[in-house]
Amino acid sequence: MKNNKRALAMMTAAFMAITPLAATGMTAFATSITINKVANDEATHNYKAFPLITGTLASDGTTLTAMEWNTAINREKLATALKAFDSTTFEDFTATTTPADFADMIKGYTNNDGLAKVFNDDEILPKTAGTKLTDEGDTFKFEVENQDGWYLVIDDSTAGNIKSANILEVIGDSEPITPKFSLPTLEKKITAADGTNPVDANTAAIGDDVYYKLSSNVPKLTGYDHYYFIVTDTLSPGLTFNPDSMQVKIGDLIINKDDETIKPSENQKYYIVTKEVDNGTQIKVVFENFLETVKAKNIAENTPVTITYNATLNEDAEIDPAKGNPNTANLTYSNNPNYKGDGTTSETPDEPTPPEGDNPSDVVGKTPDDKVNTFTTAIRIKKVDENTQPLTGASFKLTGTDLKNVKVASGSSFVADTAGDYYQLKDGSYTKTAPTEATSAKYNGTTKYKKVDTAGEFVEAAEGTSVEATVDAQGYITFYGLKPGNYSLEETVVPDTYNKAPDETFAIAATSLSEDAATWSISNNKFTLNNTEKVYEVTIKNKKGNTLPSTGGIGTKLFYIFGGLLVAGSGVLLITKKRMAKEN
Repeated sequence: MKNNKRALAMMTAAFMAITPLAATGMTAFATSITINKVANDEATHNYKAFPLITGTLASDGTTLTAMEWNTAINREKLATALKAFDSTTFEDFTATTTPADFADMIKGYTNNDGLAKVFNDDEILPKTAGTKLTDEGDTFKFEVENQDGWYLVIDDSTAGNIKSANILEVIGDSEPITPKFSLPTLEKKITAADGTNPVDANTAAIGDDVYYKLSSNVPKLTGYDHYYFIVTDTLSPGLTFNPDSMQVKIGDLIINKDDETIKPSENQKYYIVTKEVDNGTQIKVVFENFLETVKAKNIAENTPVTITYNATLNEDAEIDPAKGNPNTANLTYSNNPNYKGDGTTSETPDEPTPPEGDNPSDVVGKTPDDKVNTFTTAIRIKKVDENTQPLTGASFKLTGTDLKNVKVASGSSFVADTAGDYYQLKDGSYTKTAPTEATSAKYNGTTKYKKVDTAGEFVEAAEGTSVEATVDAQGYITFYGLKPGNYSLEETVVPDTYNKAPDETFAIAATSLSEDAATWSISNNKFTLNNTEKVYEVTIKNKKGNTLPSTGGIGTKLFYIFGGLLVAGSGVLLITKKRMAKEN
């Protein structure tokens, strides 16, 4: 009995401190085991308890007597595994070692998470006879009579969810256990150039840099041999990643980029993996030796992890305010502290092969995507004469706030394309609204069309303030990639025989922004929104100049006639006056 009490005291000292839960856990001696649920954890957990050593709990509630190994344990394989795990501590462990002798071996032992992983092996302890803990709302509970002992509790949660760390506990009137695992998060924001004013959406002109900050924290790393920490960021086609702008930090520690061939390296390294995808460019920021770095630098749990970089709004920028130019990010993290991989076996160390796409994994989990968005807009000039017919030969200068590179498109055409999203109406115009049975009479069939700019180029704004372009054969110019500010349009080349049109001034504003949509407005009420093209259009009219009479024309002949009549009338008047004088 004395030896049994001594063994129990050792086991209690060794295991009662182990309260982290992650994919497996060991529990000690108690007539019940209670596990509290973790706040904000939406994963489905399925805890099962497996006895390792059983016995009879004494009336003092702490002493276990008549201890026996669970007969389901393969103690020969356990002996081999324990020696491979820690040859010094378990040098004398054999298949015949008693529970009391085992307790002597682990007196004062500290690597309990590793020890729990040894027992969590189907070849050592088959997982067919476990007892499921009952879900009682805020807790999970295991309670059974005459089953005192030392238990392994396994968290058989849904694949892809973070699992609980290992518990070693004694059955008796033990306190409820709160699993000590973190729920990793990742937040993405657009910021000012200095990192201030974080927002979910902003506006920009083509050529502007957009600044991003991604924030996470060092999670609880209890029980892990290796920890995957990979941030995946996807930029839409309208954004060009600037890799030299990237800075990665854990707290105040700057993590250096590994510019050598991708390979395992010392602490404080990361590398970038980029690839083109259907919806833009994907960037992976892979932390090498994340766990080792945190331990080596004594970095505390919840220390901020930050990534900052910028991207440039480019010529493929989307102007549709319901789409914008989004950027999404997520964090891939280790979710199973019982996984024994070291992250160094592949050509891309610290980047696990699973999961592919959105497939769940028992190795890593993934946070939900966090989206931010950048919006830009466009204006279109329609040049007409006094009869509202298209007028060519005019050039306009757009002057505005911080213009950089402006995409200028002169005209467009529609071509039949099964991938298109336009339909032709019988009046010759096009719409994105598909015909229905009720509206089919207005359509020229169900053929799909794709809109193609007949000309499009980027024009660099002179001194960052203005850009000039000429209308096309249909009288159009479109200026893409504008942001809020004050603007003016000036007709710089006037079609022959026409008078110059008055200048137009206007202000562009974004009246509301969210990560999903923007609302634009233009102060000049001559601009109207083309909902199909998502551009603001203004019609600018030229009028014919007044013409002077030409030499030898009817105008001068009238002068000659009236002059002749005046001369003849003067002669008649003079002769009449002379005759009247003679008679007198």
